[in-house]
Amino acid sequence: LHTLVINEKSELYAWGRNRYGQLGDGTNADRDTPTRIGTAADWARISAGGSHSLAINSKGELYAWGRSTHGRLGDGTTVNRSRPTRIGTAADWKNISAGDRHSAAINSKGELYAWGYNVDGQLGDGTNANRSSPVKIAHP
Repeated sequence: LHTLVINEKSELYAWGRNRYGQLGDGTNADRDTPTRIGTAADWARISAGGSHSLAINSKGELYAWGRSTHGRLGDGTTVNRSRPTRIGTAADWKNISAGDRHSAAINSKGELYAWGYNVDGQLGDGTNANRSSPVKIAHP
């Protein structure tokens, strides 16, 4: 119910529903027009989940914001964030995917990580435990 875009200047814009801060503008106000998110001009990848957002900047740093129920932001908490929040210290993230209540990312070594809601085993870690921080997933 929200949209994220990166323009040709690598600036991040968002609009739509913002009940949990998933737009990243520091509020919970819905926006019906594109709204610039922060002042950074180095965004490289984005992904909009059900009520959270993920982004990677040009340095390979991972950011998340919005609803954090079940740990879907990956910052080790279940606290909602209304602004992009750096996740961990790694600076080698290459790709991301925000699901409805979980998240996944791949780093420059091709390693897969997942976190968030896992009741149906959607994280792929062999358990049904929710994860509030990125967990390395073994894959073929």
